[in-house]
Amino acid sequence: MELLVMAALLASPVSAPAVGQKAPRAPVEPLPRGSRVLVLNAALAPVALEEVAAARGWKVDSAPAATQAIVAARAGKPKLLVVSAGLVDAQRLALLRGAAPGAKVILIRGAGEVVPELPEQVQVEVLAAPYDAAGLSAAVARAVAPRAPPTAEDKQRAQEAKAEQKEKKELARRIAALTVDRILAMAEPLEGEGAALEQLMERAKHKAAGGPERLTPPEQDLLFASSVMELGLDGFATRPEGDRANETVLSLRRVGLEAESAALEEAVRLLARHGRRASAVDRLAAKEKLEPKERARWGELAAVLDKDRVDPGRERVTHALLEYARAQRKALKLETRPAATVAAAGAQP
Repeated sequence: MELLVMAALLASPVSAPAVGQKAPRAPVEPLPRGSRVLVLNAALAPVALEEVAAARGWKVDSAPAATQAIVAARAGKPKLLVVSAGLVDAQRLALLRGAAPGAKVILIRGAGEVVPELPEQVQVEVLAAPYDAAGLSAAVARAVAPRAPPTAEDKQRAQEAKAEQKEKKELARRIAALTVDRILAMAEPLEGEGAALEQLMERAKHKAAGGPERLTPPEQDLLFASSVMELGLDGFATRPEGDRANETVLSLRRVGLEAESAALEEAVRLLARHGRRASAVDRLAAKEKLEPKERARWGELAAVLDKDRVDPGRERVTHALLEYARAQRKALKLETRPAATVAAAGAQP
């Protein structure tokens, strides 16, 4: 009898794991039961969604637009995002992923919709709409499946990207260490007046982002003058920067750009005859109401600023802005540094 039992055990297909080996795990669901799922634009396939959610015990939240979806993701912390590609761009999708860290993403692409561009390291599942329950289940399984180990080419690309990013950070650190005096002296790694002014403007804009009240009067003059030169008259008049047109007129005058200051001042008066100037929308409406003679004059005024946006006009304006910055450099200190660090910064390669 004992021999028969031992023979039956040996013939059985299921055998105990060998010493040192783990027992095989039972298959698990792609997402644990009770997981929260956030769906953006649930109207694409409500029946299929409800069927899959009911079968797996998922808690489903839905949102009609990207803004509401971001709020819901922060509150619910979903493990899966089912997003309509037509309702998000790359920026909104990045915000949505940041609001639900670790959540898997399935993009639903309808006819004519374009999948937003994503970084190479971000892998999402794309499902055609309208979808059925089987298609959604398969997409979920693929989204949560463990990724294949990276190939040698993937590792090489990752190393190159990491090295490039490190190089950019090092260059940014070196440039951030430059004092205003070194920027105005066009020291390395800057090349020429254009690069020096660009770096000075970048530092001033970064300071303004932390709070406009932190800017000194010369910094405000440089930002106002450079903005109208970058945008031109038409762009400046219809952008939020134009809300401070009167201050920009004075800034241009202080910098020494008299012709540009007079042209902007006259253009502002032209718009004032046809309505309010409180917002970009008001100025755009006023610009459309210009009479033929005024429209012709507007074109002449725009030409005054446009000639300063190309060489050699750009070089003249760049030189004027830098000369103003040199004259005001004591007020242009963008950060407080001990005197010893100036020499240290100059010694940097």
